[in-house]
Amino acid sequence: MAVSAEPASFTILPKAGKTICQSGSSQIGEAAAKVELCVAQGNFSHDTYLVKIDGKLVVKGIDDDTTKGVSAAYQGGNLNLVCTPQNEGPTEVAPERIASMQQNMPQLTEEQAKSMVIMMQTVEVGRLCKASLNDQALFSAQVTFQ
Repeated sequence: MAVSAEPASFTILPKAGKTICQSGSSQIGEAAAKVELCVAQGNFSHDTYLVKIDGKLVVKGIDDDTTKGVSAAYQGGNLNLVCTPQNEGPTEVAPERIASMQQNMPQLTEEQAKSMVIMMQTVEVGRLCKASLNDQALFSAQVTFQ
């Protein structure tokens, strides 16, 4: 089963409570196929990721599962979807924040307190999703949370 060397690439801006899809085309076997990623962003719940090929649902998983990868059989092959979290946090931390953390947790060193503040202020801003069929790329999608 041959897959195009140039995978589809697209961007998705999910919206809470809605399913947003983007698609492209990839060569699968002898034919071009429409490959699609849909993201159903939950309201204070898990986001769901769905991969469709030519309109048929092939693989589905929640955000936690896609971090490790979800797989399904497709045309005798293995379709795998991995969505890697992209996080952003502060690079600088005000000394007052470090002191406050140490006041609440006196056993922490200054460096540990700084790390805790950074960890608490780090948020997931998106995911980079990649789908492959038998280890050959089908698509890459940048999911950016608003």
